[in-house]
Amino acid sequence: GNSTRAVELFHRSLAIEENHPQTLQNLGWVQFQSENHEAAIEAWEKLMQAHPNYEQIEAVRKQLEVARAQLRGEPS
Repeated sequence: GNSTRAVELFHRSLAIEENHPQTLQNLGWVQFQSENHEAAIEAWEKLMQAHPNYEQIEAVRKQLEVARAQLRGEPS
């Protein structure tokens, strides 16, 4: 329920394991829900680059496209 605290904890986790896939996915989701689309895109792009075979990559790819569209002001 506290997105600011969640983001802080995700960054702490990433300080320990820089490209942890689930942390990057969740960080992107929290940022997206907080309407911080640029930060969500950054997290998801990093995830896709570091883990192209991640088991949930297609879901991440779809959410990334939604975030990019919303950042451009397009309806989702």
